[in-house]
Amino acid sequence: MIGPIEAMERYLFNAFIMDGRATRAEFWWANLILALIMSAAIVWDVITFFQINIGRSPTEMLFGFSPFSYLSPFLMLACLVPNFTLIVRRLHDSGRSGCWMLVQFVPLVGWLWYLVLLVLPSEPEENEWGAPHGSSRSGPRFNPDGSRKHRPTDSYAVLLTAERERTPDELAAHRAEIKDYYRSKVLGRA
Repeated sequence: MIGPIEAMERYLFNAFIMDGRATRAEFWWANLILALIMSAAIVWDVITFFQINIGRSPTEMLFGFSPFSYLSPFLMLACLVPNFTLIVRRLHDSGRSGCWMLVQFVPLVGWLWYLVLLVLPSEPEENEWGAPHGSSRSGPRFNPDGSRKHRPTDSYAVLLTAERERTPDELAAHRAEIKDYYRSKVLGRA
């Protein structure tokens, strides 16, 4: 099961990725942490508002308003796209298209229906958006030509292994890979 730190890593690294899946734990941990951060930002904004406006008349308060003194509007804007993509991935995990997000606009019962869709369990088998997290096939995805797709978390994993010593076999394989790349891409030889 995924924890809060891994959920926030996936939230940040997959901020612009709409294909794929997000488990219930990933979705709800990220939302809990964001709700706590947003609550702290709102408290900060209220304290800032009252500190700025102590002893001022209502006219001075209205015209002396500076939106750059507050955190919560900027936090909401910063989280707009990552929240949208997280919801789409959560709907994919339960086997539904991201268009099901529009159900929340149905009068009276739409918000309840939408909440139920977000709470539904993950599909245990692979669907059109990939394999479930934790399965043996949930590893790297491949393009139709067989090349590996680059995901932001791949770069993060490289950073974790950057400082370790490479074995002579790894160095030789890396040099051979560079030579092959140079021959094929730079020199144009097969």
